[in-house]
Amino acid sequence: MGDNINIQTTSLAWLDDSPNDSQENIFTQQQLRLVNSNFKMLESINECEEYVKSQSADTSITLIVNGRLGREIVPVIHPLTQVVTIYVYCFNREAHAKWAKEFNKVFA
Repeated sequence: MGDNINIQTTSLAWLDDSPNDSQENIFTQQQLRLVNSNFKMLESINECEEYVKSQSADTSITLIVNGRLGREIVPVIHPLTQVVTIYVYCFNREAHAKWAKEFNKVFA
């Protein structure tokens, strides 16, 4: 066995500019923390971009984002190696699937 051990951190991040507006959102945050202890709630595009860029290359980030914010943040963070998957949730799936298909890490 070699001395070089790569330890990869998996992080789950959720970008939503109204995270505490409903009991459902608060409950979902609690559940996501149970799924991944490295859960991070982000409330702005700038905060999300800074968070992703501050993570080491050994970090794998899965991002959950609504369609409106996703349209803005995905082109910025998609090229970053830390981001492995982006899930876009929205009520108008068809509209967001159109722009999302340009990015192979995005599932809308």
